[in-house]
Amino acid sequence: MKSLHRSLMTVLALALGLTACSHSPPPGTAAAPLKPGTGPTATSVQVNPSTAPSDTEFTLCGCEPGNTNTNYGTHGCFAEKDGWIYYADASQGARLMRKRADDTQITDYNEKPVSSINVAGGWIYYIKRTRLDEAYIYRMTTEGKSIERISPIPCDYDSCANILVKGDYVFFSNLAENGSLYRMKTDGTEPVRLNARTSRSLTLEGDWIYYVAKEAQGDELRTIRPDGTDDRLLAEEVCTNIIPYEGWIYYTSLADDQRVLMRMRLDGSGAMELLRDSLCGMTIYQDQLFYVIRETGRLYRAELDGSDPVLLMNTRAFGVQIAGGWIYFSNADDVNRPYRMRLDGSGMEPAYTVDWIRDDPEEPDYARGLGVPNSNAHSRFVRGGNWIYFSLDHYMGEIRKMLRNGISISTVIKRPGNHLNLSGHYLYFIDTGFYDCLARVRIDGTGYGIVADQSASELVVFDEWMYFVNQSLDQTLCRIRVDGTGLQQLTQMAVRNLKLDDEWIYFEPSLTNDQAGEEGIWKIRLDGSKVLPVTGQAIALMTLDQDWIYYTTESDHELRRMKTDATQNESINGETGTLYGIHQGWLYYYATGKDKGMVRFHLEDRTRELILGPGTYSLVHFLEDQIIYYNNDMNTYHMMEPDGSERREFKP
Repeated sequence: MKSLHRSLMTVLALALGLTACSHSPPPGTAAAPLKPGTGPTATSVQVNPSTAPSDTEFTLCGCEPGNTNTNYGTHGCFAEKDGWIYYADASQGARLMRKRADDTQITDYNEKPVSSINVAGGWIYYIKRTRLDEAYIYRMTTEGKSIERISPIPCDYDSCANILVKGDYVFFSNLAENGSLYRMKTDGTEPVRLNARTSRSLTLEGDWIYYVAKEAQGDELRTIRPDGTDDRLLAEEVCTNIIPYEGWIYYTSLADDQRVLMRMRLDGSGAMELLRDSLCGMTIYQDQLFYVIRETGRLYRAELDGSDPVLLMNTRAFGVQIAGGWIYFSNADDVNRPYRMRLDGSGMEPAYTVDWIRDDPEEPDYARGLGVPNSNAHSRFVRGGNWIYFSLDHYMGEIRKMLRNGISISTVIKRPGNHLNLSGHYLYFIDTGFYDCLARVRIDGTGYGIVADQSASELVVFDEWMYFVNQSLDQTLCRIRVDGTGLQQLTQMAVRNLKLDDEWIYFEPSLTNDQAGEEGIWKIRLDGSKVLPVTGQAIALMTLDQDWIYYTTESDHELRRMKTDATQNESINGETGTLYGIHQGWLYYYATGKDKGMVRFHLEDRTRELILGPGTYSLVHFLEDQIIYYNNDMNTYHMMEPDGSERREFKP
C-alpha cells in the first residue's frame, strides 16, 4: 500500500527597547565591540557573562518592546505600532508588508521570506531567510529605507520568536551555537552570549527574559536576566507555548500525554492547572485567552483563569495571532491557508487577495496539445523552440528562461513555480509562492494571474483544460479551463501520478483519505464520463508512451510494460530499476544492478547502453534533443545529449 508522499510545507504568514544604563559594580557583562561587516563568528564572542566580572551593571529601562509576548509565541508574523499593522504576507512568499487596520494604505517593503517582526524606535527588525538552511537578522526604517543585515551570526528562522527588540538591544537564538541565547546592539555590534542552552520561544517581561530550553531530559521553562545572570529553572516538561502576561506566565505542560494549560507567578510560585484539554496553541488579547484544542483544531475564547470557554468556530485552526482587532490563523480545513475573523468569531474570511488572470483579446484562448511530455514527471524544465523555461527553486526562486545553447539567460517572472507546462505563448504552473494555486504567465513575463484559487500538487495542461490533483478537495482529480472557467471534480478517490493521452487520463490511487483503498493503475476519460481500472498490481512509478504504459512494480521494482487496455503485460528486459521515462524510442532508467547508473534501452532493437555512471541521478527531463538531470552526488543540474555525450553542468 502506498500513500501520497507530499509534505505541505506551511508557513503562517499573513497580510498583517532595551536600553543599557551605566551604574556602579556588580554582575554585568562586557564584550569587545565587533566592527560591522567583519563577519564575526561565535568563537569571537565572550562566553557566559555570569562568570565574567564587569564594572557596568546592565539594567532594563521602561521602553516598549518591538512586539507583544503573545505574538512572539507564534513566529512574530504580526506587529502593531502607531496604528500600523506590520506583517509577513504568505500570499507573496512571507513578504514584509504594512497596512492600516482597515486594510488601507498597504506598503510593500519587498523583503522575503521574513518572520519574528519587531518594530521599535522607527526601525523594523526581522529575520530573513537567505538560504534554505540559513537566516539572519535585518532591519530597515519604517519608511523602507536603510535596509541592512545586522546579525554577525545566523539565527533560526523556523523556531518561535527568536528575536526580541527593546531599546538599544536585540536578543536572539544563535543557530551557529545550537540555539544559545545572545544579545547585541541594534546596529549589530557587541554580540554577547548569555547562556549555553538551546533557547526557544523567547519572551520578555519586566527585568527578565523567559524562554524554553531544549534539554535532553525534556523542555524546561526558564528565566534569565538580560545580562546573562540568574538563569533559573521554573518548570519542567513544558511545551513551546509560553506567554508572560500581567504578573503571570501562561504555558502548556506535558501531563499524561496531554498538553495541559497552566499558569504560575513570574517567580515560579503558585502554579495551577487551568485547562485539562490538550492544546496546540494559545494567545492572549485584551485580557482574554484564546486557545486551540489539539484533537479537534477548534478555537476557543475564555477568561484568563480558563473559565467561561466559548467556541468561536468549527473550522480547524492553528498558528493563531491577533492584530488590529482581527484573529488571524491557518485554516487546516483549507490546506492551511491564512484566514481571519473578528474577536467574537464573526466575519470569517480569507486573509489574502487573489491576482486573477485577465482576458487578453489579442491572444487566442488556448493552444492545442499537451503542455508537458508525460516523461517529465516533475516538470521543472520545459522547452519551446530554442528556449528552455525552468524553475530550480520552487520555494524561494523564480521562473527563468535561456536559449538552448546556454546563453541569453533572463527572468520570466519573479515567482516560484512548479510543474511547468508550456502551451502556445503561455506558461502554466503551480505557484508555490501563492498556496500552490494554478497560475499562468506569458513567456515574455507579462499577463501573470491566478487561474484557480485551488491548491494543487500535480498539473498537466491539455488543449483548453488544466488537469490537476486538487489538495483543496481531498487530493481528487479536477480540471478547469485555462481561462479559469468550468471547474469540475472528475474523481471521488484521491489520485497521483497523472499521465495523459488524447482520450484518457491515467493515474494511481493515492491512499490519503477514507474513500481511497485501491492499488494499481486507473484511467478516466478526459471529460470524467467514464472511469476504469487498468490493473490492480501495485506499482512504484509509471509513464505513458503511445498505447503502452511503462512501469516498475512496487514489490521488486521490475521494469515492465502493459497495453493501455491491459490486453498485454510483459517484462521489458528482466532488470530492476527506477523509471525515468521514454524518449525517442529509448527507455531511460536508473539501473540498480551492477551498473548503478543511468541506462537507456532501445525498445525495438533491444540495445542497452550505460550512458551515465556510476552515480545517482534524479529529476530527469527530456527536452527534444537534450536531457537535463540532477546529480545527487554533486547536488548540481547537468545537461547532455540523449546518448549521454557532451555532458556539462547546467549553470543558469
